[in-house]
Amino acid sequence: MKRRALKVKQTLELVPTAPFNFDATLHKPDHFPAADTRWEPGTRWQTMLWQGKPLGLRFENQGTVVQPRIALSIWSARQLGPDFLSRLTGEIIYRYNLQLDLTEFYSGFKSHPALGPVLRKWRGMRPLNYSSLYEYALGTTASSSRLSCKMPRFAVR
Repeated sequence: MKRRALKVKQTLELVPTAPFNFDATLHKPDHFPAADTRWEPGTRWQTMLWQGKPLGLRFENQGTVVQPRIALSIWSARQLGPDFLSRLTGEIIYRYNLQLDLTEFYSGFKSHPALGPVLRKWRGMRPLNYSSLYEYALGTTASSSRLSCKMPRFAVR
């Protein structure tokens, strides 16, 4: 792909549902790492080719676990229109599960002897959807192993 200068910067605010743990959600070093991302506490940089447009993204933690806020800076070759930004924001919200309501999950497992301490430590961490289904299936298949443990049944509605 031809190198392009991404000189136009636009910034949006994202407000995930609480609780939201920024670092535990956006930084998973053992989860199929890629060379197009960089992380340091409170900040994640990544590239993205979306709808044919190369983008540079910077996510910055601007809140807390109980009052989450993310400043999303988007670099592009040209100014992005409101419709494009709205669709891009929707995609990012989906891929990072920013609107996932974990209330019932936490209520159901907070007293569990094995999971309770883990949930307290990683409160607000979200699972990610940031790759395609093909990439996820390929990576999961390549790295999967069988695990067996008894856990209380939890129904997702």
